[in-house]
Amino acid sequence: MMQQEGSLTIVAHAAMEMPNVETFGKQDPYLQFSLNLNDKSSWQKSHTQKDAGKNATWNQSFEIPLRGEPELYVEVMDEETGVDDTWWLR
Repeated sequence: MMQQEGSLTIVAHAAMEMPNVETFGKQDPYLQFSLNLNDKSSWQKSHTQKDAGKNATWNQSFEIPLRGEPELYVEVMDEETGVDDTWWLR
């Protein structure tokens, strides 16, 4: 079976009522996504919405080349300073 190539456009608009994962301060959420969970170089990332708390707006578009991958992986992350970022949703 021949795989069709093309591209996928992702529009990262906003997230509302995200769970609070911060002990102190407000959350700094961003999105990251890929068609290959194991290839870290393939992940694309939105800008970080500093001090957004539970609601964030990104309004960004991304183009990902398709090569027959069956799944899109999306993670909602909280940017941390000095430690690994925390993820909310995978």
